[in-house]
Amino acid sequence: MRTSFFRFLSLCLLSLATTTFGQTEGRRTAVFVNNLAGVELADKANALESLLAANLNGQGFSVISRQEVANSLENDPAQTNLGRALASSSSALRLAQTLDADYLLVANLVSFGSKQIAYRGYDVATANTTYVLRVSYGLLEASGGAGLVGEEITVSEMLRQDESINIVDTDLLNGLITQAAALIAKNAREEAQLGNIPVAPALAAPVSFAITPRLQDIALPNVIIDENNVVTLTAEKFPIEATGVDIELDGVVLGSAPGTFTARPGLHQLRLTRDGFVSWERNVNLYDGFVLVAQLNFSADGQQQWQELSGFLQELQTGRELNDAEAEKLRGEAEALRQSGFRVDTNQAPSFIYENSLWGNPFPVPMVNE
Repeated sequence: MRTSFFRFLSLCLLSLATTTFGQTEGRRTAVFVNNLAGVELADKANALESLLAANLNGQGFSVISRQEVANSLENDPAQTNLGRALASSSSALRLAQTLDADYLLVANLVSFGSKQIAYRGYDVATANTTYVLRVSYGLLEASGGAGLVGEEITVSEMLRQDESINIVDTDLLNGLITQAAALIAKNAREEAQLGNIPVAPALAAPVSFAITPRLQDIALPNVIIDENNVVTLTAEKFPIEATGVDIELDGVVLGSAPGTFTARPGLHQLRLTRDGFVSWERNVNLYDGFVLVAQLNFSADGQQQWQELSGFLQELQTGRELNDAEAEKLRGEAEALRQSGFRVDTNQAPSFIYENSLWGNPFPVPMVNE
């Protein structure tokens, strides 16, 4: 039974370079190998990694160390471990972008098999066995994932045996992997010479931007329970934030909002998602200090959940005196609302009474409407 697992072989910065009067112009590429052929080729991963490096180094390519890869994962909260980082194409692109790669080269070990043809007649008995390794690869732009070049490579070796010849070749698979690595490197160089892999312009420095999700057209008053358990509701209403909202930029997950993020400046496709809400999508022009307050709408299920969580506020009236049990229950319901991913934004209140408020103190998140 074939098993499929995504194994990391190497993450390389490659300079597909031409040199003129001592000046080098390169195309930096992050390289991954995806093993689709099952456990039979699992122990060949390091061999292919070494062979790819050998074919690329000295041919206008340079390979970064594994330690640099490990450091990039450690410094990026969105990529907590290598397996998760390579779990999808968008995550792999994110990892390439973390390393400031211009391109992403993904090679796939597709299959390894054999076919035997036996012949017996006229006092002759022969057996021809052909071993076939299939490898595919594709080159993508690290900034957005657009495909540039790619193909499937098939390499094979035939062994012929008869009554007088018995061949046992334990190095056959290594030889096929050697051929595949050489062909991938050769094709990459030829594509670069043909101009199919354009030199990427110098990347602009990353900028910092903030995103705050809010509930569309929903606001709550300040609710105060004094030392005598008397309820006071203010006339002023405050917007509600949704927390734990997933942020995707150009299909790559950045983290969760509210929060501050970094990315290259310019136009990007931004997407916000969270259970219970309709997905929010916009094209944004990012610059340093950009702040966005995104207005989210509930889905049908989310609207019902919100009504259940906030229903305790419907019966509250200013001046109502609660007993101790009622006051404690009210505080517990307010805490349940917060624990469900909602919080009242009181930061912009000109005069907000914090003492004995159900909503507590303000939180340090920038609030500027776009």
